[in-house]
Amino acid sequence: MFGLKKRAIEEPAEPFEVKRRRELDADRRLLDAAMDSLLDDIRVERMLSGYATYSECPAASAKLAVLELGRSELIEQRNVVLRELVNL
Repeated sequence: MFGLKKRAIEEPAEPFEVKRRRELDADRRLLDAAMDSLLDDIRVERMLSGYATYSECPAASAKLAVLELGRSELIEQRNVVLRELVNL
């Protein structure tokens, strides 16, 4: 009627699990790159503060405390992504 055609329901090109696994893998790679960058910043800040090792040291600066907080948040985000990858 009125020249409108019904659109056929298209099957997805790939299964949901395959697509989601690819998205999670991309997220994991981004989080790994962010972690590498953050660890470099922490290393530089610790060296500037006089702590060249990764052993426990007092928070020498507010910047170091913020970097450590960001590190713990990135670890948690990466763990969430890895848990979902394992459960797919």
